[in-house]
Amino acid sequence: MNRLFFVPIILLCFCCDLNAFQSPDRRKSPSVAELDMLMLSGGFYREMATKSDEWLSSTREYIDCVFRVVRDRFFDRFIVPDGWREHWVTLLQRERELDHTYHAFYHGCNSRYALFLRLNQLLYERSRSVALPCDMQLLRGKCSREKRERLEKLCADTYEPECRSDGDLRVSQEILSVSQSPFAGLFADYAGPLFFTLRNFSVADGAFDLFIVKLFRAYGYTVPRDMYDLLKTFRPYSGMMLQIFIEESLAEKVVYYSDEAGMPKRSQSVSDFVCDAYSHFADYYHSKKTNLSARNDIFENQLRILLRPSLFDEPNPHVKIFSYDCFTSEEKTLLENICQCVIARSEETRPTGSELKYV
Repeated sequence: MNRLFFVPIILLCFCCDLNAFQSPDRRKSPSVAELDMLMLSGGFYREMATKSDEWLSSTREYIDCVFRVVRDRFFDRFIVPDGWREHWVTLLQRERELDHTYHAFYHGCNSRYALFLRLNQLLYERSRSVALPCDMQLLRGKCSREKRERLEKLCADTYEPECRSDGDLRVSQEILSVSQSPFAGLFADYAGPLFFTLRNFSVADGAFDLFIVKLFRAYGYTVPRDMYDLLKTFRPYSGMMLQIFIEESLAEKVVYYSDEAGMPKRSQSVSDFVCDAYSHFADYYHSKKTNLSARNDIFENQLRILLRPSLFDEPNPHVKIFSYDCFTSEEKTLLENICQCVIARSEETRPTGSELKYV
């Protein structure tokens, strides 16, 4: 019998205790991200859960509590930019809205990746003469036709990388490292989405330049040499987080559990994880203990997404991608000005009469 059959039964055991955590218009079970945040906060949330029946109000209090707990446990100076509190409310709301039809995944990245995303959006819209939907980000630059055809045929249960590290250029355009909780990595030896986002791990200039070069080549452009120094001027303090939703049936085909280098570990499916997360949380919640080892067994997992072209190179109803950042208004203005300037200069260097088209 499918293990997911038991999820509603398990949830009945504790849904009455979590009424304050239910949205007034969507009284349903907590999302996976909420489960992890509840476990991280220990008994703190249990005390405040009776303060209000308003989901949004209690969620903001709860988010403050979780960040305080994480800061006290892991960092002497755990700085959370002001905007992340509201981002977290939006993040949880989106998980709830899409919870029964999509699986959610999280990826933390350097702030300079915002340049790539915005440039990719502008180039896409110029080449297609149509706006990119607000629920889609294009994650890839240049990818050969042969590689796109190969990727389209691959599945999570048969994929074998050409090398043992997803940092290798041979597979860097094939897979993306993700977690099922934005707090993953806090108890492990790798930098998870939140840690990466707040600490904004550096990215080598050479690697980033190559990333941009491949992106522009995909649309038939070249990047003038004097533009590389301009791109380097965008360096905000905090990083970014991507929230990626994939339809449940497709997630089983393009997402796999992996080791830290990206090599597959096929001991569990994505749906099995969700079932286990609810089961472990039910045991944890009613034991009224702070059992971090139980939490780590579930949420400290790494996954990889196969970037299948039909799902990630064009807008489609099967994948939704949202980005979150806390850039200041000045940084956002600088980001836009840089992107517009780079594209304008690239337009000047394009061969006369050449067609703007994704290769």
